Amino acid sequence: MFADQLEIVLPELRAYVRMLCGDLVQADDIVQNACEKAWINRADFDESRGPLRAWLFRIARNEFYQQKRFDRVRDAEDLDVVEKHLEAASSSHAAISIVCCAPSTP
Repeated sequence: MFADQLEIVLPELRAYVRMLCGDLVQADDIVQNACEKAWINRADFDESRGPLRAWLFRIARNEFYQQKRFDRVRDAEDLDVVEKHLEAASSSHAAISIVCCAPSTP
């Protein structure tokens, strides 16, 4: 029963998440993660609190936000790594130029 209802809502869910993120591959990943979370927690779904569609859309939206937070942290970490490499490269370049450009004593 739950699987049948999930299958009915799936096309709308995919369209919604694609609209949110604009990236088809990322949208499919988010939908898959949301469906997995919904399936694992299907016993927690209570129809008296609202329809399955709304519950799934909320899970997908939260998964989208979580992915955006993860991307922001990952980008910040990537910038730190790049900055460290640039600092190391510039300091080694400065040391090489000092050695190469030092005047020779006769």
